[in-house]
Amino acid sequence: MIDNAKDAIEDVNNNKNDEFYEGKKAAYYEMLDSLKNDLEIEDADIKEFGLDIDLDAMIEDHRAAF
Repeated sequence: MIDNAKDAIEDVNNNKNDEFYEGKKAAYYEMLDSLKNDLEIEDADIKEFGLDIDLDAMIEDHRAAF
């Protein structure tokens, strides 16, 4: 899922001001954020799942996402 999110960010960078790609990126953000929250609630090691990343940076700045 993280690789797909990276691809979505690349799509946004290549298709400026395209709402479809912005929505796709936002959807991946929401999925990853939900997954990360669920793992934290279960006291799981998010690093083990590759989710020790700043998801908010993904939404605010495409280049700083991962």
